[in-house]
Amino acid sequence: MCYTFRNGPWKHTFCAFGYDPRTDHRAVAYQNVALKLKKKEAEDYEADVLEHTYDPTFSDLSAKYIRAYQLGDIAIEAVQELVRGKLISGETGCSKEHGWLTSGEHAHILRLMRSHKEHLEVQQ
Repeated sequence: MCYTFRNGPWKHTFCAFGYDPRTDHRAVAYQNVALKLKKKEAEDYEADVLEHTYDPTFSDLSAKYIRAYQLGDIAIEAVQELVRGKLISGETGCSKEHGWLTSGEHAHILRLMRSHKEHLEVQQ
């Protein structure tokens, strides 16, 4: 038996009934971050339907509007270093908006993801 969160850093993440990721710093690896496409980017894509695919390398750039990734799955070394640091440190303090990340760490991850995505687009 499991449940999901309707919003926040574990939105749409399946959690075992009785487990609360907000009380376990190791759940940082399961937090979601959403990479939103700018309006112009979204208009440039031909797909009319949001596809739900697993793509931690950002190689499929065809989905429209938004893509959600769990931190532990993002194939960017700097993101994984941050996650490993959080797992080791056992920091306390889980926020409703950013989970076990600070707002600065969350923003940094999004910048890394967007930069990586733009780099891949140039290569195509």
